[in-house]
Amino acid sequence: IMADNTAISDEQLVKEGAVFALGSYGDAVTLPAGWDQSVVRIIRIDTDSGYQATAYINDATKQVHFANAGTNDWRDVQSWPDLVFGPRSQQITDMLIEANGFNARLQTGGDLEGYSIATPGHSWGELESQILTYVFGWKGLGYDGPGAKPIIDDPRFAQILQDLDITAVQ
Repeated sequence: IMADNTAISDEQLVKEGAVFALGSYGDAVTLPAGWDQSVVRIIRIDTDSGYQATAYINDATKQVHFANAGTNDWRDVQSWPDLVFGPRSQQITDMLIEANGFNARLQTGGDLEGYSIATPGHSWGELESQILTYVFGWKGLGYDGPGAKPIIDDPRFAQILQDLDITAVQ
């Protein structure tokens, strides 16, 4: 369902998510039908820790795809041991900071109030999308990635949320 209550099929959502997940790596992509350049804003996020995402905002349909990049360069590969053994990676914190700021824009009074949001991700980006779905209640779309449960269940993750003053909706 889009913000204007128009139904969007699961198939269409999955196809759009796949395009945007690919685009999150910084690649130029052909936007799906209904996502014409004249009505789409693209915001790229690239932190020092290696966290990368791209927000695709469709002002005509009031839809957002907050797409997380997976393995993208040596900055994120170097932090894999931290992620595998718990949420010690700065990427997790950076992801939550960036997404929390974006989530505020979706709330009452924000410039994206009334927009629907999905968070696609490929590979490691799927794990990040699962975390964002858990924390913010966004609709997650994943492609070929690991599960986020070990990170979400780790007490250090709860501490990160507490330190950032974020309450998970799930």
